[in-house]
Amino acid sequence: MQITAWLYPKSDSSRDQLLRAIHPEEFQFISARYGVRVGSPALERILEATDGADGLGVSAGAVLNKLELQSLPFRELMCRSTARESDRDYERNNATCTATPLQDFGAEEPIRLFQGISLSRVQIKPNFVAGVGEWTDEYILGAGVQQVFAAAGLSGYSLVPVVNPKTGSPWPEIAQIYSSSVLPRSMRDASIDRIESRFESENGKLRQLGCLAYAPSDLEGRPDFNRTGEPWRWWGLPSWVVSSRVEHFFKQFRLRGWAFRPVFLAGSNLYEEYLGAWHELRRLVSKTAKSSFEGGRW
Repeated sequence: MQITAWLYPKSDSSRDQLLRAIHPEEFQFISARYGVRVGSPALERILEATDGADGLGVSAGAVLNKLELQSLPFRELMCRSTARESDRDYERNNATCTATPLQDFGAEEPIRLFQGISLSRVQIKPNFVAGVGEWTDEYILGAGVQQVFAAAGLSGYSLVPVVNPKTGSPWPEIAQIYSSSVLPRSMRDASIDRIESRFESENGKLRQLGCLAYAPSDLEGRPDFNRTGEPWRWWGLPSWVVSSRVEHFFKQFRLRGWAFRPVFLAGSNLYEEYLGAWHELRRLVSKTAKSSFEGGRW
């Protein structure tokens, strides 16, 4: 397993200091972010150098090999395709979301299990899934995806019509995926943050910086599709945790629109290795005055 810290310069001055402090072979550059392996001496050197400017936004990602991934039975879904909402669509969907009652599943903060999407225009290929708007963690499925999931016998989900508000009728061949299976509280570890804010409404709230982890007993007997007990997304919306079977069929049939992030098992050697890297990253960032973690709801 490799944990990579992704560094985003907060200013041109920070970028200049970063480039002076690092050698080309010590980083990879993707989407305006510089990737440096946690454990590399270069990481501490860069954080120290950029603290003399405006600092860095820091995030991190875990890359596992095939055997490591095979040892983990669940994944978290990550959106890679979006169905755009019109302004009126957003108003309708936001009203439906906020009218959905909050439910407490014992994970500190309540969640909304939101269904009933309206879209006035839909362009999605049969083999794609798409997140609804830029603010939800709800998805619509093309007809081909629906067929694959049904044929595979995947469990824990149902399909809900997506309404065209111009006609009042459901869109043919697309549907919202919905699950009422909710997981218990996830682990609170070094990759889970608590917001420090002067605003009471957000102070102390949870913020997800890395991968989720659960006690193995909390995942036993779970269906293929589940929602988290915590609202890791906006407006009380939970994330999705799915079985490795979902990833297998998704990739086997070349479906598109989701990426899959590992969900760790507490107590495993792999999880302890992951935690060690995160403790080191937090130690380095805490030594700076101007760098801070990115990610999560805020």
